[in-house]
Amino acid sequence: MATPTRFGSEWPTRDASRQNHSKRKKCNPLSSDGPQPHFITAEFPRKVAIQKVSIHLSYQSDDSYTPSALAVRAGTSTGDLQDVRVFALDKPEGWITFDVSAETNEEGDGPAPVHAYMLRVIVVANHMSGKDTHIRGMRIYGPIEEYVSEEDPFPFITPAFKLYGTIR
Repeated sequence: MATPTRFGSEWPTRDASRQNHSKRKKCNPLSSDGPQPHFITAEFPRKVAIQKVSIHLSYQSDDSYTPSALAVRAGTSTGDLQDVRVFALDKPEGWITFDVSAETNEEGDGPAPVHAYMLRVIVVANHMSGKDTHIRGMRIYGPIEEYVSEEDPFPFITPAFKLYGTIR
């Protein structure tokens, strides 16, 4: 009962007690009930670079089911997950996109990606001390990498050329 993503990862929705597996509803694919903290775990078959996470929330529709505090952990397995980001939300609506890492990259112009086999988003608290959680969607993004070689006389850097930059 897991949903595969384009990265080949899976995230079953379950609560921390592991007794309540994937109570899916058609209108809300990521919902959980039971004791907190609720979490979503994304496992990848290989080590991947994770830059951003987007979560779709609706305070207007879900009220006390909407998360007010989230924590993001990353690592190689459930035994070695490390906190990489903790933040609060105030009545969120729509897609909320945030950088996974607070550390800057080597150039100092943006956040550095986190390299991990597993990413876990934990719902630390809900609005109005709600016990159940509704997350309407989640997306995980890697960094955008430009592959331009100095030896290449015709680099594919414009959008029109990038269409033909790889063989499908």
